[in-house]
Amino acid sequence: GLQQVGENSFLPGPMMMEMAFMTRGHTVTINAGGYKKEEIGFVMVDGVSLPLGQSFLDGILSVTFTVLNTNSRYLGLTGNDHIVAQADVKLEGLYEFRVFMIENGKDNLHHTKWVTNFPRRFLDFNASLVDLDRRPHGVLGRTAA
Repeated sequence: GLQQVGENSFLPGPMMMEMAFMTRGHTVTINAGGYKKEEIGFVMVDGVSLPLGQSFLDGILSVTFTVLNTNSRYLGLTGNDHIVAQADVKLEGLYEFRVFMIENGKDNLHHTKWVTNFPRRFLDFNASLVDLDRRPHGVLGRTAA
């Protein structure tokens, strides 16, 4: 797809801007934000925004949205990206997803001053199988081992 990086500017290639998780009773949406500086990312549970620093807990779903403000290298991710927040999603005690909100375009030292007119925002994530006794097939397109 194309990532919008300006009013009429687009970059080619796959960029994950939004993802969703669905259970029998809930929908979780995670959005990286837009190309305008004020369009920051967000997490929604069942259509309701989850504020930073807050959690949603249910019998089958747990969602936590926290500020990080760190470099991707410190979390074992590739690249030299600035991670502003993360959302942790646990589904039915079986799977754990850690979704990182990445925002590039601020100074590399303090990440406080914008050095570009339009930020580049996207998502990255890690997935883990929590219940090691199970062997589900087709998790994220492959068999969990």
